[in-house]
Amino acid sequence: ELDPVRPGLYNQAIMDFGALQCTPQSPRCEGCPLSERCLAAAAGTVAERPVKRGRAKIRDRWFNYLHITCGERTLLHRREAGDIWQGLYEFPLIETPAAVDFLPLCDSEEFRRLLGDTPWHLRGSLVLPRHQLSHQSLHAVVHRIETERLPAGSAFDRELKTVPSASLGDYAVPRLLER
Repeated sequence: ELDPVRPGLYNQAIMDFGALQCTPQSPRCEGCPLSERCLAAAAGTVAERPVKRGRAKIRDRWFNYLHITCGERTLLHRREAGDIWQGLYEFPLIETPAAVDFLPLCDSEEFRRLLGDTPWHLRGSLVLPRHQLSHQSLHAVVHRIETERLPAGSAFDRELKTVPSASLGDYAVPRLLER
């Protein structure tokens, strides 16, 4: 029976038991204090335990972040509910099916939707270290873009917000961008 005052003690004992006695590779069944109650020993399936689950296939994703500034203001996007980093802020993102150079990215519909015909200047690009999640491998590049004015419009205003560049540190961002 689990001690309601110190349940952690039981949990620690079970972990120690698994690490020292009932190990996956070479379980020490002979002399085990629980051998009479062990279902795997009774069924003769000790060698098949623990059951290995198939690993999820890791999916590669390519993120092209656009760090767009206008004077002392920067564009940010807040991730939607149900998204990988819901509620966190990031620079506007164009996801591509593979790595892409900047010039083809400029020809994309998403890029034109973000900047329209607004004049802009590329100030540099930074390839971020690969970011590994349990089921995704993220490859990201941040392109620093300066513009003299930001496009306006209801769709634009709903999706993005402009914030003072000096306050970027006040926004919660994914670890990928924080690094």
